[in-house]
Amino acid sequence: MVADGAASLLDVEQPPTVICTACGSHDIRALWATFLFNSIFTVAQLFGSILSGSQALFSDTSTMFVDSATYLINILAEYLRIGGAKRRTSAAVDISAAGISFVALVAVAILNILESVKGIEEGGGDTSDSPNQYIMFGFTA
Repeated sequence: MVADGAASLLDVEQPPTVICTACGSHDIRALWATFLFNSIFTVAQLFGSILSGSQALFSDTSTMFVDSATYLINILAEYLRIGGAKRRTSAAVDISAAGISFVALVAVAILNILESVKGIEEGGGDTSDSPNQYIMFGFTA
């Protein structure tokens, strides 16, 4: 509950959004560009992790997939906002993106840790199937 005279964050009037007829607001264009660039790099890194045999690169790739999904949820929130949905609805979708992202990243981290421990237990000290360091460097640089 908000004290008399104090405004909640959801009740603050937002500046008008400039609407682009093709894609929506400037915010949506920026989110779409970020989503596309992140997704393209994520798919490329997925192939790199498979080709190099690197569990670490694959772990990073899995968190990047979560980031792409989060961008999609944020895009949905922006479309709701400019489409006339209540401010609370678009804010709830926007805030839920952070919660979903957090839960998904924790789950991905746990799965990656378990997979790494399994690899250590099975592989011992054998380095004959080490990841291709050139492919890994390409994604690091």
